[in-house]
Amino acid sequence: MTRLVKKLLIGASVVVGASTMGAIPSYAGTLTGIQFDTDDIEVFYADDAETALTDNDPLTNVELGASNENQTENIGFSGMLGGKVVSVETVTAADWAIFGTQWINDFTTAYSGLSGLENVIAGYIDSAMSNPNVETRFGDPNVGGFTFDENSGEYQLDLIGHYNLLNAPYLQSEEYSTMVNGLNFLLGGNPLQVSEMAKVTIDGVVNYAYSFSATDTGYDHADGSSHSGLYSWTLAGEPIQSAAIQSVPEPSTMLGLMAVGGLVTLSQRKSRNKV
Repeated sequence: MTRLVKKLLIGASVVVGASTMGAIPSYAGTLTGIQFDTDDIEVFYADDAETALTDNDPLTNVELGASNENQTENIGFSGMLGGKVVSVETVTAADWAIFGTQWINDFTTAYSGLSGLENVIAGYIDSAMSNPNVETRFGDPNVGGFTFDENSGEYQLDLIGHYNLLNAPYLQSEEYSTMVNGLNFLLGGNPLQVSEMAKVTIDGVVNYAYSFSATDTGYDHADGSSHSGLYSWTLAGEPIQSAAIQSVPEPSTMLGLMAVGGLVTLSQRKSRNKV
């Protein structure tokens, strides 16, 4: 009888343990089923594009529209994230016409504490908006990753760019020297942080992703600026309910309860036999 009880106890322990593991919800925070609709990409610091987007290392990234700064069509990738169909694409002049005003308002809000900056930037923006090559320069994003937090319901897109935009190689020419010097003066030597832009569609709803706050990646690129800044764009969503909260026990749980019930029955029978 002792051996039988031990076997039943061990069996119950294993079954209940298996039930506990089965109750852990699957993690929905990683992109799956990634498909690119273009081959105009460049992968940095990873063996392939899918690895760069899902390895939890934002520095490994994929540049969309790598061959041309002036994006004339939306190209990128799609996949599943948080149980929804998502896509991340380049930004075109047509997109800028939709969200450009909001971008300008967000920019001036981000740098509202700097006296005079708004007027200077407004002049540069007016000039830039008349030049398609300028307004879409930031439309070929370097995407470091796209994740979903199942507990908070928050989406996060990581974009890799310049920690200080004023150090970007294309701004070091004489053509931009007045602008760069003026901004450096207004910023008091602090970095000008502006991310690239991405068109993000989640379950059919279009969003435009960008940020004006970067953290230093610590990476020293050959040109001294590229890939030095990590920008994160976030969007609130719906949390995924934990699979562990169920009104009806899982089959494995029922098996564990049955095993424990068997022990109780055997114990009761043994007590009666002794009477």
